[in-house]
Amino acid sequence: MFIMDITKVVYTEIIKGVAKSVYETGGILGESKGIVSYVELDTGIERHGMKKCYYSPNTQKLNKCISVWGEYDINFCEIFHSHLGEIVGYCQKAICVI
Repeated sequence: MFIMDITKVVYTEIIKGVAKSVYETGGILGESKGIVSYVELDTGIERHGMKKCYYSPNTQKLNKCISVWGEYDINFCEIFHSHLGEIVGYCQKAICVI
């Protein structure tokens, strides 16, 4: 099983950021030296009036963030999103908060 080491600051930012938004929001994670230390939250974009039905990432925003991260040796490593009735759509057993 893949285990993800993530800082408590980033983990908390994800939980708080997604909890403030409606479901089907998300973002991307960045890592440096094997630890997820960066997050870019994303409310997504509306497509054909169906914003609340699925997560459609704002690829322009997120790709720009990935480019900036690259200048600082931060690697894009994951995309995440929420679902109705859940806070974060990721398996708790696969996260090691440090």
